[in-house]
Amino acid sequence: MTARGGFEVDVKWTDGSATEIVITSNAGETCRLNHFRVSTAKVTDSKGNPVTFTVDNKNQITFATVEGEAYTITDLLAKPKVAPASNVTFTDDCDLVWMASADAVSYKVYRAVNDQATYELIAENVKETSYSYDPTDLKEGDQLILRVTAVNADGVESDGVRTILWMPIKNQ
Repeated sequence: MTARGGFEVDVKWTDGSATEIVITSNAGETCRLNHFRVSTAKVTDSKGNPVTFTVDNKNQITFATVEGEAYTITDLLAKPKVAPASNVTFTDDCDLVWMASADAVSYKVYRAVNDQATYELIAENVKETSYSYDPTDLKEGDQLILRVTAVNADGVESDGVRTILWMPIKNQ
């Protein structure tokens, strides 16, 4: 895969987590890498020499590159699995309710309308297992999909659990 800045990226995976990332610099630009807890990783050049990097935050590092050089990032931590919420329902009072996740410190709520290809974030840092949502911008016959994810203390989200609501069609 290619990345902005003239980089080629090769990733080795095990059980859904990156175990090694090799980045080849085609332009000699500064590399900024985002990955779960990458600040604890090891970066080496093609000769196995350690590469100094700057920790921007626990999930992002930056390092200088040389055109044509390959850099290997190892000792990557696996992103933890977060238990999802369950039994998501939409009540008659326009409340979205769900059963708690054992891992959650908060929840995010997303929506998709009709054939919308991606979910849109409508609420984050929700501390309760319910959220009041009034879809006043929808019209009769629209399909609304609401999705809830649990977020752990590291900010990692669970898989989403969803519920579907059809906006009622009024009798003529």
